[in-house]
Amino acid sequence: MEFFIKNQVLLKFIIIFTHLGACQSSIVIGQSQELMRMKDVTSVYFMEPDTLIQYGEDGYNFAELRMPKSNSFGKLPVAVIIHGGCWLSAVANADFMQGYATALAQTGYATYNIEYRSADHPSGGWPNTFNDVIQAINSLAKLSIRYSLDLNKVILIGHSAGGHLALWASLFPSHHAQHPSISTLNIPIHGVISLSGIVDLKDYFDPTNQSCGRGVGQLIGGSPEEFAEIYQMTSPVDLYQRDSKLSIVLISGALDPIVTVDHVNLLSDAHPEIQHLIIPQSGHFEMVIPHTEAWGQTIEVLKKMVD
Repeated sequence: MEFFIKNQVLLKFIIIFTHLGACQSSIVIGQSQELMRMKDVTSVYFMEPDTLIQYGEDGYNFAELRMPKSNSFGKLPVAVIIHGGCWLSAVANADFMQGYATALAQTGYATYNIEYRSADHPSGGWPNTFNDVIQAINSLAKLSIRYSLDLNKVILIGHSAGGHLALWASLFPSHHAQHPSISTLNIPIHGVISLSGIVDLKDYFDPTNQSCGRGVGQLIGGSPEEFAEIYQMTSPVDLYQRDSKLSIVLISGALDPIVTVDHVNLLSDAHPEIQHLIIPQSGHFEMVIPHTEAWGQTIEVLKKMVD
């Protein structure tokens, strides 16, 4: 039954992004190279995880741990991978990042590919989607008893809507550590790599948008006018503090039509100390396909963060 459900989700993902893929296919790099599409991500080779962790009571409260075959670190830095998909399970789930998590583990890092209740889950959206991300990260504490994980070097890597959740999880505690609706984060975050991550929910909100703009309202429960305080508490651009010691790197595709460079610049322009790498020959999906230019940049950033 679980296999059937996941394939139903993948089918919906394909349908929703077909029009985006068609648009992307008309964007040509140089003379012949086209932007990568969703099908290129879903065809990436992956290995089954070393272990599957149930961190909460819901069926979507699980995470996949993959360990490298060789270990040059002793205790391993952990890359917590947060998938995108417009915060909607009808668009994507953790399966979308299995190939990425596998490839990253093969470079020598422990990877923790998490699933969470999305905005279209009966109990998803604010605050449960956000709490799931926090609780998934916290579950690394128990895993570290059995596996050689360095909990002082936990890096969050999120793509698109997952980039938003990665930024939020790292920034929210410094503002609202005791907020009654949100669980306490018990694991220190060493760094964040946001791959085409959404940085301002107010700016991105668009209920008529056929991509992720419509997912914002489902995530929060309504418009920025209706829920101004929650939008402020969930938008990285409003949460970032200039004196933050957190290492944050934003990586964008110059040709990304889904999360544009201009949108990501809302955070990096406001805070120039945040590094923003723009990959010239990349769109949205190149960010999560191994051995692309974006992949190479991500590996370099990750190495510097954990050194």
